[in-house]
Amino acid sequence: FYNNAVKLIPRYGRYPSVCANPDLAVASEACCEQGSNKAYRNSKYDGERMSLSMAKERCTDMGMNMCDFYGVVGDSYRNSNYFWTDNECVLQIKINLAGFVAVVHRPSAFKSKVLHVNDDTANWFPVEWDGDGTYPSADNSCDGICEVIAEEAACLCNTAVVTSRVFSKTPRSGIEAREMLTVGAPDPDIYFRGQYNKTVDMESGITVHIKGGVFDSETILELDGGKGRRYRMRNLRDTVQVRGSNGAFSGYSFRNVPQFMSTIPSEATVRDAQYETEAVLDNYFYNDNTAPFIVIRIIQRLVISNPSPGYVYRVAMAFTEGSYTYNGKTFGTGKYGDMAATIAAVLLDREARTVTLERDPFYGSLREPLLKFVSILRSMEFVSQRPVMAVYGIKSDIGQMAHEFGSVFSFFLPEFQPFGRVGDAGLVAPEATLLDMPKIIGLLNGIFSLIKYGLYSDDGGFGYHRYSSNNPYPTGILEYNK
Repeated sequence: FYNNAVKLIPRYGRYPSVCANPDLAVASEACCEQGSNKAYRNSKYDGERMSLSMAKERCTDMGMNMCDFYGVVGDSYRNSNYFWTDNECVLQIKINLAGFVAVVHRPSAFKSKVLHVNDDTANWFPVEWDGDGTYPSADNSCDGICEVIAEEAACLCNTAVVTSRVFSKTPRSGIEAREMLTVGAPDPDIYFRGQYNKTVDMESGITVHIKGGVFDSETILELDGGKGRRYRMRNLRDTVQVRGSNGAFSGYSFRNVPQFMSTIPSEATVRDAQYETEAVLDNYFYNDNTAPFIVIRIIQRLVISNPSPGYVYRVAMAFTEGSYTYNGKTFGTGKYGDMAATIAAVLLDREARTVTLERDPFYGSLREPLLKFVSILRSMEFVSQRPVMAVYGIKSDIGQMAHEFGSVFSFFLPEFQPFGRVGDAGLVAPEATLLDMPKIIGLLNGIFSLIKYGLYSDDGGFGYHRYSSNNPYPTGILEYNK
């Protein structure tokens, strides 16, 4: 969200319009002679974008003015982007009953609007409401502040952005700074030399970059973000105020939200989509719940189904710190999420290696059906009789086949509790997800057929061919004690 929005339109004014931040270089100049609605350009190169103030300067240089044009003169390939106009624009929001928000652009004059900011937009997203988390609601007629949209059970309100500094001096700790600061900042070194002066607060460990000798909203705080990250944050609070039709502050507000993808069609790029996706993945990856979430599933696959809290904690610490030491040998690079350290901690932890725990009837895990089948092939010295060994129908018979997951969440439910003693004890057995009667019988039939005939498809076998006088050779046989 931003203030002083201005209307943009494409080459022809009858096409969908959209609002834009006048401080950003997202559109081109379009200049008209007095009384004309035909616009001309004074660009330096094809596809040039500029801010509104620069566009006005270009028009002044031509002896023309900004205008709400009908069309832009020139080749279409040079004029494929959007253009600044002299019309104002209002940023509004719709607020539904859940407190989610959708952005609506309201140009002062328009033929049509871009779909995702149109009046009927359904692009709802959550926001962090200030105070006690309340917001205008259609249930109470939007507090008489905003317009009620009955068919959507929503409120239509105006907005204004208010900025202020967060700290008047260096925060007492990096934790306090991370909790209060939400707006990122670039590296101060990109600015002209001497524009920012750097000092280091020894007590908090925060590096403070002050502009012009004043500790204000332009100040940049550089601090440890934990998990190997370094944060640079503006000493700035950016708040969106909900305002009524008369422009008065309603008392409701929320923190301004980050935006990667532009609402201007010509400025929405694959690059920005990739940046946003990367930011979302980073948010998941560095979440405090990520380490225990991942290590529990690794432990369940490699060691036991019900690891103790201590076991999970020790492996999660190896994941977070990126290193694990066992008998004087250190695994990992020291970077957050290092898998060498994580796997070493999983396999070398005392809970994975202590023989005494095997006396506990609930220790360990069920062997997966596919691993049972493969273990028989290995232990009974299976020998293939053909250049290529193939099994057939095994997914439907036992519920598993390599590389044939039913979903991205694998074959099992990590929290699955089977009926009986395991479930009654509050324990889980993920592999038991596949242990229904048809799959148990399918596995037994396949193993007995393998022992009796070799790898054929007879009697529920997993082979690709049936036995016949014309095909007396199985795909492979078990040669243990031959």
